[in-house]
Amino acid sequence: MAFNCPNCQTPIENVIPKDRFDQVNNQKKELTDKLAEIEKTTADLTDYSAKYKDLENKYNDLKLEHTTFKEVAAFGFTDKSLIKAFKDSYNDMEGEKPAFKDYIADLQANPDKAPLILRPHLKKETIVTAETHKEESVAAVITPEVKQETKKAAVESGSKVVSTTQPTYTAEGIKSKSLNDYKAERDSILKDIARTSS
Repeated sequence: MAFNCPNCQTPIENVIPKDRFDQVNNQKKELTDKLAEIEKTTADLTDYSAKYKDLENKYNDLKLEHTTFKEVAAFGFTDKSLIKAFKDSYNDMEGEKPAFKDYIADLQANPDKAPLILRPHLKKETIVTAETHKEESVAAVITPEVKQETKKAAVESGSKVVSTTQPTYTAEGIKSKSLNDYKAERDSILKDIARTSS
C-alpha cells in the first residue's frame, strides 16, 4: 500500500497505516483469546472424558457385582464372602465355562465336584425358590382328607384336673364348616377357658 511522506510527499511503498495496524492487532488479540479459551475447554473436555470413563468403569463393575449377587442369591446364598468364593472358583475354571448360574446349579447338584471351601454350603435342601416355598407351604396346610380329631389333654390346675378338647383342622375341614358350627365351637372353647381359669 502506497503512503506519502508527510514532509516531502514522496510516495513510500509497503507502509501500513496506523488504523489498519490497530485493526489487525485487535483481531490477533481476539483470536489469541479465543484460542486460549478453546484450549481451556479442550483440557476440561479431556478431564471430563477421563472422569466419564472412570464412572463408566465403576458402573460396569457395580452392575456385574449386582448381577452376580442376584444369580447366587437365587440359590439361597447371600453372604458376600461366599458369593466371592463362588465367583473366584468360577473365574479359576479352565476351558469353556458355562453360564455362572448354571455353574452354581451344577455345584449344587454335585457338591463333591465343588471346591472344598464351598462344599459345606452346598446341600440340596438349601435351594428354595419362591415357587417351591409357596407349594410346600400350601401342601403343609391342605391335606386331601377332611379329618377332625380330638385330643384329650389333662391340665392340672391347683389340685383339680380339667379335661380340655383341642380339635385339629385341615383346610378342607375349615372350608366345609357352617357358621353355626363355628359358633358352637367358639362357645365350647369359651366354656373350657372359663373352667380352666376358675
